[in-house]
Amino acid sequence: MILDGVSASSAGNAWAVGTYNTGTIQKTITLHWNGRAWKLTANPSPGQEPFLFGVSVISAGDAWAVGSYLALSTTKTLIMHWDGRGWNQIVSPSPGSSSDLTSVAATSASNLWAVGAYLNGWSRGLNLAIHCC
Repeated sequence: MILDGVSASSAGNAWAVGTYNTGTIQKTITLHWNGRAWKLTANPSPGQEPFLFGVSVISAGDAWAVGSYLALSTTKTLIMHWDGRGWNQIVSPSPGSSSDLTSVAATSASNLWAVGAYLNGWSRGLNLAIHCC
């Protein structure tokens, strides 16, 4: 298991995100801190080789996580939202031949900023910034 991002809104509400390998496949991981212990939570783990790199927590019912996943030989951006009941994948743009998001900042359920990079062709990397939801 590799944890790549952590964020907290209080001493009793924090999220850590990353990736783990089951031995045969790779999956995303989301862990919630409730003030006493970390608890593994179910989350979407789309495509092949999914990664979560960043997380931003606003409240107990509002958190965002970002990363990437492989779909049909193309790396796509991954945005997930915690609504207090579960994680849901949000449709996000994936320009170029390979796109990933590495960091996220959010102020509400309708204001998210995420950054990363994408490839334009096979050799040129470009910065990527997304404002959504």
